[in-house]
Amino acid sequence: MGVPPERQSGLSVRFEGRIVATLRPGRPPFTFGRAEDRSLTIGETEPDGTPSRHVSRHAGSIRWADGLWLVCNDSKTRPFDVLVGGVANPVHPRTSRDSRSVWAVGPRGVKIQVADPWRVYVLELLPEREVDLTDPDPDDGDGTTHPLRQLNERERLLLAAKFLALPEPGEAVGNREAAEYATATLEPGAQPVTEAMISGVVYRWTQELTSRGVQGVGGTGGIHNVGRQLLAWGVLNQGDRTLLRPWGRPDPTASTRAVRPVRPDDIAALSSALSRAVFHDPLVSWMIPDAARRTRVLPALLTLLAETFQPLGASLFAAAGGAVLWTPPGGPPFPDGELLRRIDQLAGTDAPRVRAALTLLEKHKPPSPSAHLRFWGVAPGRQGRGIGSTLLACGLDRCDRERQPVYVEATQTRSRACYERHGFTVIGQIAVSDGLSVWSMWREPDSDAAGS
Repeated sequence: MGVPPERQSGLSVRFEGRIVATLRPGRPPFTFGRAEDRSLTIGETEPDGTPSRHVSRHAGSIRWADGLWLVCNDSKTRPFDVLVGGVANPVHPRTSRDSRSVWAVGPRGVKIQVADPWRVYVLELLPEREVDLTDPDPDDGDGTTHPLRQLNERERLLLAAKFLALPEPGEAVGNREAAEYATATLEPGAQPVTEAMISGVVYRWTQELTSRGVQGVGGTGGIHNVGRQLLAWGVLNQGDRTLLRPWGRPDPTASTRAVRPVRPDDIAALSSALSRAVFHDPLVSWMIPDAARRTRVLPALLTLLAETFQPLGASLFAAAGGAVLWTPPGGPPFPDGELLRRIDQLAGTDAPRVRAALTLLEKHKPPSPSAHLRFWGVAPGRQGRGIGSTLLACGLDRCDRERQPVYVEATQTRSRACYERHGFTVIGQIAVSDGLSVWSMWREPDSDAAGS
């Protein structure tokens, strides 16, 4: 089912402050990438004069299909982000000749963000005429339109509990956790919300989206996209978070997000959680390329770093399975000679790469005093419960109160986008090796929080 012809809207593509194309249904796709035959060619020249290898020749396209504008990743190797309301949603590379990873463009439009080590390319997609997909009285058309219906009060609560309970808009919690959130809002004695109720409403709205041609919302891997698409299409809005205020009860998941300063007896659990969280990080993978060796070496290195940073008092631990390692302003030199000697012992044949990376990152750290966010992560089996967001927020709140700027290196576009949502800005890039760079990011203390 699609949008009747008279309700179909064109789509403007804005790049670097100007409209570069106006798309119409039925016309060829708009393509972007490094190749010269693209509708829009992007990708800086590398220092040796060759085209950037960080932007795919055929990065992506924008096309009309089944009554919907779709952003498609046409690359086989590189993701890019679609931004909806400031939230970065990765659009992954295609996995076969006949497949595409896609994102449906909602009536409010989206931004496409493609990054290489030298700059970030942003394409803004703007519908010419916003279509109200919840309009109960659609314009007369060909009779095939099935507008998205309005949420009733009960559905709005259940979907908010599923997709708005975490700080990241659209990120889903499990059905059990969502049922607890929703039940906590009800008057004492009311019938509790069950997992089946949550599952049922999510299923119905997944079908609603699918009926409009929205792709990528099916199966376990698509559950987060359901929430993001409901926000993108205006069915849910972030104001619906207020529905989750408990009825005189504590947050049912607060215990899973309890955070405390790292104690010496936390270090074993901390290094286990962090090593699993960052195991596939690009920089970590470069330092210790062999996965089998990484399994053995990484926990030992993180134990050493945790032991080094713990006495400084800034690092935080969540017993539910996450941690963040900080160094405060004015801390001791890092890495010093003794630490490098111990790294050599633990890393063995990988020691030169580990040494090189740590030394290079420290060399590019700004000279101004700042707190330094060194490592941050949540064990894979515990992600999606707000643990990581709570860890980061607690550390940033402390820095705001103490009027401390914060420095961090982001190793992936998704982590960079996350830091940007928490007030960081990119101040530079550090080339670690051919094909691997990290972003240097800086955050000034929040003046309102600092003054409170």
